[in-house]
Amino acid sequence: MSFVKPRAILQRGTRAAQPAATAVAVGTIYVVTDAADDAIERSNGTTWDVIVPASGSAWTSVAHGSLTFTAQAGTWTVDLADLVYFKFKKVGSRVFLKGAILSSSTSSTPTELRVTVPGVTFSGNDSFGFTVYTQDAFATQDCGQSICRTSSGLLVFKPRTGGTWATVTDLTGVIWNLVGECSA
Repeated sequence: MSFVKPRAILQRGTRAAQPAATAVAVGTIYVVTDAADDAIERSNGTTWDVIVPASGSAWTSVAHGSLTFTAQAGTWTVDLADLVYFKFKKVGSRVFLKGAILSSSTSSTPTELRVTVPGVTFSGNDSFGFTVYTQDAFATQDCGQSICRTSSGLLVFKPRTGGTWATVTDLTGVIWNLVGECSA
């Protein structure tokens, strides 16, 4: 019985020294150790895909005054105290976004609530994720949709398919954790 030595699939180094994805086996894992691009990537045989930011990467916190809140119809009012946190991290062509807004107000039953993410332009196709939301101060929760809108910096929140946001004062909350594609 002969034993085959398994191929090493973990490599580590800077992005400049990273081999072409076509030169390594599909599934090869590469840990990028550049300070600006700390990430773990996997080869699909054609390109390197970011599968997760490495633990050392820093999140960019976004202050309330740097964000623009709008609605597809009517208004979405997010006061300073309503924004619990909003953070994002760019890793290569991926952007990781997370945040929480509590006790905001909506009017005119919009189908979309929108946040403009400063310094980010989403690219490729729209990226979709799930959002936990409420319209009664988190007494009951539901899941909606998060969308990174292509060719813009808009992060869009939708309630259930075909739904609208109710007109409420200080009762709308949205919590999200999402990965999108961005231009570098």
